[in-house]
Amino acid sequence: PLPPQSVIAGAGTRMTISFRALPLSPIRIPWDAEITEFTWNDHFCDTQHRGPFRYWLHCHRLTPETRGTQTGTLLTDHLTYEFPGGPLGDLANTLGGRQQIASIFRYRHRMTEQLLLTAKADLQD
Repeated sequence: PLPPQSVIAGAGTRMTISFRALPLSPIRIPWDAEITEFTWNDHFCDTQHRGPFRYWLHCHRLTPETRGTQTGTLLTDHLTYEFPGGPLGDLANTLGGRQQIASIFRYRHRMTEQLLLTAKADLQD
């Protein structure tokens, strides 16, 4: 692992991204988030300042794990969120929001695994 002095982001880091709420839509929605907690080799959390949610708190936790003879790190996500709009937001979440968020996290987990496998292969070369 990188030494803590190599950290390029930590508590207080703000990020702004944008995304399309609907595929192929020309309209992009800005999303401004901040890393509010960061503990090296343990966890970090981000909250939304501006974006599509009424509330968003997302924490990534790193836990050492051994499976058989392989040692590694288990990455887990914990997400608490709320759509805007009260009862209408709750309905939107039920009708598809929850499934879309789950799909996004499945994609992110696949990409994280691919990046780690690529990095491992590069280290072995």
